[in-house]
Amino acid sequence: MAGTLRLPSDKLSCVQAVLQAWGDKQTCLRRALESLVGLLHHACKVVRPGRAFCRRMINLLSGASRGHHRIHLGREFRADHAWWRMFRAQWNGIGLAPSVCVRPMPPLYTDASGSWGCGAFWNQHWFQLKWDERSQSLPITVKEMLPIVISAAIWGPQWRAAKQVAYCCDNAAVIAALCLHAPASSGDYAGHSFRIGAATAAAAAGIQDSTIQTLGRWSSAAFVTTPRQDLATVSAVIARIA
Repeated sequence: MAGTLRLPSDKLSCVQAVLQAWGDKQTCLRRALESLVGLLHHACKVVRPGRAFCRRMINLLSGASRGHHRIHLGREFRADHAWWRMFRAQWNGIGLAPSVCVRPMPPLYTDASGSWGCGAFWNQHWFQLKWDERSQSLPITVKEMLPIVISAAIWGPQWRAAKQVAYCCDNAAVIAALCLHAPASSGDYAGHSFRIGAATAAAAAGIQDSTIQTLGRWSSAAFVTTPRQDLATVSAVIARIA
């Protein structure tokens, strides 16, 4: 497997011709700009860094609502157009394929208390940490992020082969900081879902119910009666919403 992506020669020639035709334009129709953006966006599937030089072109489309409306091509457009022309002159149409996960990894479950401490569970391993006096005043977002950072320091070397890890955390700010893309609908899950998922993973790993109840801060035995799907099913659901 070569691990490369290639733009067909006819598409490569088309990109060069279109970029040259746009060299002296000061204005254009919206439909024409849509065509240019579509062509370059297709090229970005091979040359992924090129997306940064399409963003301002896409933003220009918001200035016209209909295909026959005219759009002024300012300095920012010409700068991005110049980058594409310079890059195309030296590009052979081949790019590196993005790395893929070579094997699935168990999800990482973390949680933190505002007053007591934090903890994490991953692949049948876990830790807990009690806050000291200085840590008590830290924002809850920082406290929720800390077990993730500690987990990366402890188990990070074992994650390198997979290159992808599902982080399960019940703090929206931490999730937003870690994720590149937001879920389609945040109403499909809640923080309680992660507690159930952690209990399921711990049970599948053979952890005693008393330990699960302590780590999950369950005040009753409700976690025992909660339907426990197999770990592979839970991991698949987490992968879809993460």
